[in-house]
Amino acid sequence: MLDRQISLDDRQRLLDAMLGIRGMHDSDQRHRYVSELESRLGRPLRAPRHADARHDAWSLLGAMLARTGGLRSFVRVVYDLSGDDPAVRELERLVETFERESLLAPDDRAALLTLLTAVDRAELVAAAPVAGRWSRELTTLAGKPAALVHRLEAVPVTVGGAPVLLAFVDRLAHQLDAGQALELHRWIDLVAGGLGLSQATARGLCILSLHDRQEAAEPPRAPRPPEPVKIPILPPPAGDDGEPQERRPAYWGSVPARNPDFTGRQLMLRDLNEALLTKSKISVLPQTLHGLGGVGKTQLAVEFAYRYMGNYDLIWWIPAEHSTMVLGSLRELSTRLGLPESPNLQQMASNVLDTLASTPLRWLLVYDNADQPDELARFVPVTGGHVIITSRNQEWGRLGDAVEVDVFQRRESIELIRKRASDVSEADAQRLAEKLGDLPLALEQAATWHVGTGMPIAQYLQLFDDHVRELLSEGKPTYYPTTVAAFLSLAVERLRESSPGTAQLFELFAFLGAEPLSPNLLRNAREAPLSEPLRTTLRQPIAMGRAFRDLRSLGLARVDLDNKIQVHRLMQLVLREGLDEDQRARSRANVQRILAHANPGDPDGQEVWTLHGEIGPHILPAQLIAADFFEGRSVVLDQMRYLYLIGDFEGSRRLAEAALPVWREGDAPDIGPRGALTLLATRHLANALRSLGESRRARELAREAYEGLRTSPDFGEDHEYTLVTANSIAVDLRILGDYQGALTVDQENLERHRRVFGSDDLYTLRVLQNIAVNLRMLGDVEKAYEIDSGLVRQWSRTGPDRYQTLQCRANVARDLLAMGRHQEALDLVDEVVPDLRKGFGPHHLYALLAARTQAIALLRLGRFAEAVTHAQETYDGTLARLGPHHEYSLAAAMTLANALRTVGEFGEARELATTALGFYRRDFGPDHPFTVAAEVNLALLMRGLGDYTRARELDDRATATFRAVFGPNHTYTLRATSNLSNDLAAQGDSAGARELSERTLAELDRRRGEDHPHTLACAGNVAFDRMATGDAESGRRLLERTLTLMARVLGPEHPDTVDRARGRRAECDLEPSPT
Repeated sequence: MLDRQISLDDRQRLLDAMLGIRGMHDSDQRHRYVSELESRLGRPLRAPRHADARHDAWSLLGAMLARTGGLRSFVRVVYDLSGDDPAVRELERLVETFERESLLAPDDRAALLTLLTAVDRAELVAAAPVAGRWSRELTTLAGKPAALVHRLEAVPVTVGGAPVLLAFVDRLAHQLDAGQALELHRWIDLVAGGLGLSQATARGLCILSLHDRQEAAEPPRAPRPPEPVKIPILPPPAGDDGEPQERRPAYWGSVPARNPDFTGRQLMLRDLNEALLTKSKISVLPQTLHGLGGVGKTQLAVEFAYRYMGNYDLIWWIPAEHSTMVLGSLRELSTRLGLPESPNLQQMASNVLDTLASTPLRWLLVYDNADQPDELARFVPVTGGHVIITSRNQEWGRLGDAVEVDVFQRRESIELIRKRASDVSEADAQRLAEKLGDLPLALEQAATWHVGTGMPIAQYLQLFDDHVRELLSEGKPTYYPTTVAAFLSLAVERLRESSPGTAQLFELFAFLGAEPLSPNLLRNAREAPLSEPLRTTLRQPIAMGRAFRDLRSLGLARVDLDNKIQVHRLMQLVLREGLDEDQRARSRANVQRILAHANPGDPDGQEVWTLHGEIGPHILPAQLIAADFFEGRSVVLDQMRYLYLIGDFEGSRRLAEAALPVWREGDAPDIGPRGALTLLATRHLANALRSLGESRRARELAREAYEGLRTSPDFGEDHEYTLVTANSIAVDLRILGDYQGALTVDQENLERHRRVFGSDDLYTLRVLQNIAVNLRMLGDVEKAYEIDSGLVRQWSRTGPDRYQTLQCRANVARDLLAMGRHQEALDLVDEVVPDLRKGFGPHHLYALLAARTQAIALLRLGRFAEAVTHAQETYDGTLARLGPHHEYSLAAAMTLANALRTVGEFGEARELATTALGFYRRDFGPDHPFTVAAEVNLALLMRGLGDYTRARELDDRATATFRAVFGPNHTYTLRATSNLSNDLAAQGDSAGARELSERTLAELDRRRGEDHPHTLACAGNVAFDRMATGDAESGRRLLERTLTLMARVLGPEHPDTVDRARGRRAECDLEPSPT
């Protein structure tokens, strides 16, 4: 590496500096250093290894001195793996001293001189302009290669991010014939890693050389006008005094009206503000009073929102008693923020939270009545702004500072009563507060009652006592606040006397969820067999409107601007307990019939999703699982499918798991162990579990449902239920890797579907789509493309934005990739991904799968940096959505590993690929195609890291397994075989490499044609193998022809085209399609 020899004393100083590094005394750490160094150099050190640290370090030192940039790269490796250290800095100082005068190691310089000696002087002169102002001096040295190289090493500038020496050599390569060019490019490739050049930089040199030659005769281009500067829109500032301005934020959503009679809580408000500003992103307001509501948590949060609204640019109120409410509210926020719309509420929520985490807006989210932390925590942001949660559940305290909200102090109770009712004396207010236990909700209700009725406090208290005794005599649970229960009982009794229809309407809320109920849903049930006078009330719009107003005026319900009615959850709880057996039965039956009549049926049509979404939160409170009529239970079954379609696999699973134990024990015709609803719910559970990655249990349940339907005298093989369930059997076979078995099942199922449903039915088209997936997996991509293209045409007639249309278009993109039509695939998937994200959200499964296809298309087009970005986003999204062990998460990890390899991030890529391969082997088995494909991808990395033995072991096994599973001519088998030839070439077995590559090329040429990218990749390798085995002329001709075809098919600047010209062999990764 130096013109002068390093003395023994100098070597000793370098050795001592190396041994001063702590990690050098640990054999495992030394191995990590060497492994990473070889990865960065792109070549093995070939140093004998020793157990003794000093002996081993001496051997490594000699090997590093023999590699260009070896010592410099070693210093960077130690810094990166072990951090800063005085010993490392000392070694760095010594290396700078010894390498100051020279760039190349002696052997590398000698190799270059050998190549340059064979080049005409005129060619050397022609390449000199690349050195700029040094070109004249280099021209005078053109007849003296050693002096020329020495001067080029000393030129202190770079070209395209590379030393002038490498730019000169690359320019020279582009002037010479293919054989000489190949040798010069390989020399650049040999030393590039030690000089800190990435493969992208090395390719860039080639592209610069091409451009310079092409543009030499062209007139200079006019300079581009400067890009306009984009100034971000920042949130408005605080006032000059630093205090928030009194204004309503630009984004203000669903915050309840401010209570003009808000009383007390001053210290608590200040503490809450302080906690948000200094302590925690989340301030939790847990319920007290033995877990019962009504202490004023919501009122406190409302007052905070108004009092401190000047601190924020966005305040959004989120009803959070159920995840559906959270999802709906976040979707409204998404619309206000201008984000893409989506019927998939769960995935849209993730998009909103991601946006909030990165926006400069100052925001506050209030989650009201969030009592299920395990279910709702994933919808609560953790960074970027402020969050307030009101809840009865103290488990939220794990996420931030908990602020306990207790009942009023007595003075606050008196103040509230006299604010609302100025005619009440302080003594009466004192007695009322004592009676109501200072519970804010009860105080508010009592004051509202007094104002509304004019009833004296003394009379109210007398009636109240009567109701307390009645409630206690009937054994009501003592943990309910009898004050509120008595108030409610009094209000309902009065309603029953004055307006029985309104009373029955109110009683519905004993079996409804806490979400607002739309009048449209109630109107849809006007023909339902409801009890009277409720049925008459719902059938008469004026009567129903009057009932809404009565409930609101009595403080029993809230009616919003959309005329949706909502009863406080505490009211619902006490209401349910206050009904007698007959009243409960009547109310429950009314609710069940209302929901059954409102149910729009089959949720596979997207036009009914909104109504299914409104019905869903009421299913469990209405006890529809245990409904005694078929239509009621059908609501539950339809909801399972709806939740699955919008991507809420967890919700679908929970509902199915709740229904199945009840239905299996039932004795109605449609339930029981072999009832239709039971078996269909089993199928829905299997679908949800499969999508969540629990494929084994899903397979067992799907088989149970299918066999139950197939063997039933009521259904049989050709029944609609059986046919639809058979689709799951084929999917499970695909997940097992039995693509031929899945194809057989789907083909048989297709014939039955056509007989029963017809050729154009939704269910028939779904089977045809599955057949195309099987064909793609089996390598018949042309037939798959034909089917998928036809499906796109058929589905497009029903709407371009239907999920079936978008799914099939994504499948067409996958077919195009397999056919080598990469740009067409990217153009198509670039349209599909935004549509899926708009329609379903960025983290819906459909969108994630299409985004992975987009990343693969970018890889195939050589747009590696973009591919890494897309692959990383897809992997992160899939990991967050499905967890680390899911089939799709593992596939996304492999795509990211393949992308990282192309930009030289071998270490991170190897870690990802190794981890994914471990999960594949554990969960899918050693011979599953996914597992074997992962082995092929890991082998690419091991070969790139110089571990040729390990790479060959992986490729040997992969080739043999693919041959056994798919046969010798499947694309996977051929690409694995091509990689195996790379292993042989790397190990010096040129003849063996040629035998494999020639055979592979012949088969690819026959199956795919000479201009398919797979064929071209193999053809370049065959050209190199021919040259390596003495058939130089044949190899040169094949390489020239291959480069010509690659320039036409892929483009002259495609990394694969440039790499073949540089003498780099093609590496073949595998990217299996989703099942």
